[in-house]
Amino acid sequence: MKHMSFLGWGIIRCKFLRKMDIRLKAAFLSFLMMSATIIVFTAGSVSAHKANLVQGVWINSYGSIMKLDDQGGMITGCYSSTTGSSGAYRVIGFSDSNPDPKSKATTLAIAVPWRSYLGGKGDTSWHWTSTMSGILFLDKNEEKLELINALNTSTLLVGQNAAIGLYPESLTFTRHSNQSWQCPEPPAKEYSSSSLVIGTWKGEDITLVIEKDLGDGFFAGHYIVTGTTFPVVGCYDYVTTSPVPAPEGIRSVSLVVSNEDSEGNNHHSQLALVGMLREKENELDLYMFQTFPLTKYTSNKLRHVSLVKEINKHREATPDVAKGTGVMVFPVRMGLARNNGATPWYVELAIGEGFSSDHKSDYQLFKFIFDTGTSSTWVTSKECNTVPGKHHRRYDYNLSATHIWIDQKEQASELGPWGEFRFKVSQDTWHVFAENPQQDTLVRRLYSVPNMKFLEATALIDGKNPNGTANTNWDDLVQDGSLAIPSESAGSPSTQLLDLLVAKGYVGRKLVSYWTSRNLNRGEAIFGDLNESRYDPASLRYYPVSRNLTTVNKIPALWAVKLVELRVGDSIVGLPSADAAFVLDTGSSRFKGDPTIIDNIIRLITANGIRSQTVTNPADLDSYPDFTIVLVDENGDQNEYTLTAHEYFQEFPDSWHLAFHGLQPTKNSSAANLLLAGSIFLDHYYSVYDYTTDPVRVGIAKRVDP
Repeated sequence: MKHMSFLGWGIIRCKFLRKMDIRLKAAFLSFLMMSATIIVFTAGSVSAHKANLVQGVWINSYGSIMKLDDQGGMITGCYSSTTGSSGAYRVIGFSDSNPDPKSKATTLAIAVPWRSYLGGKGDTSWHWTSTMSGILFLDKNEEKLELINALNTSTLLVGQNAAIGLYPESLTFTRHSNQSWQCPEPPAKEYSSSSLVIGTWKGEDITLVIEKDLGDGFFAGHYIVTGTTFPVVGCYDYVTTSPVPAPEGIRSVSLVVSNEDSEGNNHHSQLALVGMLREKENELDLYMFQTFPLTKYTSNKLRHVSLVKEINKHREATPDVAKGTGVMVFPVRMGLARNNGATPWYVELAIGEGFSSDHKSDYQLFKFIFDTGTSSTWVTSKECNTVPGKHHRRYDYNLSATHIWIDQKEQASELGPWGEFRFKVSQDTWHVFAENPQQDTLVRRLYSVPNMKFLEATALIDGKNPNGTANTNWDDLVQDGSLAIPSESAGSPSTQLLDLLVAKGYVGRKLVSYWTSRNLNRGEAIFGDLNESRYDPASLRYYPVSRNLTTVNKIPALWAVKLVELRVGDSIVGLPSADAAFVLDTGSSRFKGDPTIIDNIIRLITANGIRSQTVTNPADLDSYPDFTIVLVDENGDQNEYTLTAHEYFQEFPDSWHLAFHGLQPTKNSSAANLLLAGSIFLDHYYSVYDYTTDPVRVGIAKRVDP
């Protein structure tokens, strides 16, 4: 299959096309011939000075063969294998055919759809795509291609990928001994449209214009950043029903950007973007790999980008105060998991209104943690010039006509090992794109909320690791800010968005429900209601939030309920006191809390260090004990929630880590007597945050995937 060495895969790959010179400003990708499934491009003559550096037949250690036709930097060809799922697959991409003479390497990037053009039985991996980006270099006088294969899986394949998502790995190719090897001939077939991606897609600083439908899932267009235009080509999963169904509403997509811009300037680096096309949201959710020829090894920068398709403006929602039954449903998406303790899940919200006549379309879009573990809503500010801040989208108050300063005095908050957070207080109009299933389940409406107070993060300062070195927790944060869903708002300078939505009549009940599924790589947050198709109603239990369990810790905003008992296997975990609390924290990824509680749990799970806290083979987790949490509900009944080791170990591309982390006290707060449960727990349960009762309460139910 598409090779995941850490999961024990083999490889396969692809075929495609003929010539193209995209280096001229003239129209490109103009002629398509599909009688033999061969696509021909014309755009002028190939520049004479350009070398076809990656031209030829290549093979890797798995025996997979790749034939590349390099016409002045435009790559077409095929990838073929007999390991895993056998087949032949088209490729398309770019190379730097006129590399910087100071460099000893040449960059290239290709896009690959894993649907064999030879046909056949196929499997769910036919819905996947990859980008392969890297360099051509000399190693002891031998030419080698070192490529990062960013494999994007939109489906599950039994025994292969453990979850939907991105699986990057390194592959090395050398020249094949048989340079006369030819791509397998494709059978004759009808042209298949790739029109779903045609259009203009916009992000924070990127515009993607897909103009040419090349058929069979291939496309071409332009990539625009800071006013500079580059050619782009790519592919996506254009068939969702054959040979096996793909998940509804998502399609794998891969695209690569030329190293030369439309003016002929050579930037000597390649961009490869891979991720999901989310049909319902009209969004491209992508990871960008930028390759530089700095050494003989591939040098990559990784960035997450979200591009929204320009369509007719969202219909603006109207309040439904009379009925008092307003409901808002908006998607929760998963970014790349990082080992920093923060959740990979996020929601997207917009801030501000521009100065143009169509001012409501001039908002600034950001990714937010949907965070029940804080009372303060914040976003990274344009004033944040620390290194971690530059990894995030930054809110620019100068671009918003509705921005007001509430407090321009910079304040600081010390966050222990995470580092320091500095902020100012602002007010602006916020926008939420959501569905109201009681009005129209197919249309995402624009909900605009004025006078929302929030914190502008003017500095994100990394903390220290135990050995004294700086960590990268802020740098690795998937999100640009945090949307607070606190159990109470007292003491926070920011407004609770849910309060404003209720006051406007957009939401009828002050209640939030939350569902995430790693199996499906997506989730859902609802303001005002529950979705019974996402949980087992018979399993729903409510737990009253107790303020006296957290006030001593100076964090009363937590959704804390009484913790009766913890068990590892049959052994009871020692708790510091009878007033221990269990907290649902959607902003975290791991179990966190009182170092004494965490240490006791780890000691029992690892049998005093005999079992490792990190494994590289998931089968090893079978020998680890279960972990059980016992809570008492509002009726006085005790309920148990049990996770297996496969559930309480956090998965990364090549290893599994025990997801328990002690929190040392800071001058502002303490985790004494607390166990906080992040996405490692919440990904297996449906949770409810109900403000309509006194005291407020938390609901937990068994999660169900649709």
